[in-house]
Amino acid sequence: MTGVEKIKAFVDKYGEDLLTAIKGSQLYFPVVVAQMCLESGYGETPVARKYNNFSGIRNLSGRVPFAIGASADSNKYAIYPSPQAYFKGHVAVVTADRYKEKGLFTATTPEAQLMAIANGGYCEAPKDPQDYFNAINPIMQKVKKMYPTTGKIV
Repeated sequence: MTGVEKIKAFVDKYGEDLLTAIKGSQLYFPVVVAQMCLESGYGETPVARKYNNFSGIRNLSGRVPFAIGASADSNKYAIYPSPQAYFKGHVAVVTADRYKEKGLFTATTPEAQLMAIANGGYCEAPKDPQDYFNAINPIMQKVKKMYPTTGKIV
């Protein structure tokens, strides 16, 4: 399967749930789709399949929004009852103050919004915000071409 085919399969399976979760959040659809595709291997990583966790969010404190627990291993991955619950939790995480302060809601392009998320310290690996942006951006550009009318979801 090509990258475009993987994105299409992911959006066909999860797109409506993603749109519902990000409605009113002012997040760009291409940003969220690209993050989920890369971080979950297009929904196919063991963490995504077993825990409905599409980005490896950890539940170290036991207070991750919409999570119902943590994996028993040392990683303590947040466990979600459904993909829909994860997507709502993801929105809660990426709309936190540390991302707002970096320009999350003032971003006028998906690229600027992705950089605000990166600059807010979203990713553990790679740690460098530019490296995170560079990893996600190629997928995001494909998503933008495939779904050109999806801007900020308000």
